[in-house]
Amino acid sequence: MSRDLTISEAIIDPMIVQLLEADKVPIAAFVQLLQSAARVQRAEIERARLDIVIAETPSGYRSTDVMGAA
Repeated sequence: MSRDLTISEAIIDPMIVQLLEADKVPIAAFVQLLQSAARVQRAEIERARLDIVIAETPSGYRSTDVMGAA
């Protein structure tokens, strides 16, 4: 079973470290990028969950589909 690396695992992975060094990307900048991407992903998941709840509510305040269109 494969899985994504955690941020902690990614910043110590030898291949990733080598690529960052070759591209002259500071580890701190890479960590910041990963943390930002994680925040965006969490927000998108939460929005999708809310849209599903609204769509499944018989007397919801707004009409929407599961994809979030209002």
